[in-house]
Amino acid sequence: MHDPKLHHWQAVERILRYLSGTITHGLLLPHNSTTSLIGFADADWGVDVDDRKSTTGYCIYMGSNFVSWTSHNQKTVSKSSTEV
Repeated sequence: MHDPKLHHWQAVERILRYLSGTITHGLLLPHNSTTSLIGFADADWGVDVDDRKSTTGYCIYMGSNFVSWTSHNQKTVSKSSTEV
């Protein structure tokens, strides 16, 4: 922050271009409702018959708005749900 370089300014410009292009995007959060943060997670514990690796994932909701998700294979083979 005390000595920004050219690549820092380029990153700031990229962020500002992104924000200006998505100005109409957003989450609808009604004023009169209570907003809750809800998350769901799951794992399949080695169902893939090729490599026996587990697939895990989650999704996050803020109120009724879908906010974030991910799904990926584990790097190692798990023998139980505790290892996952």
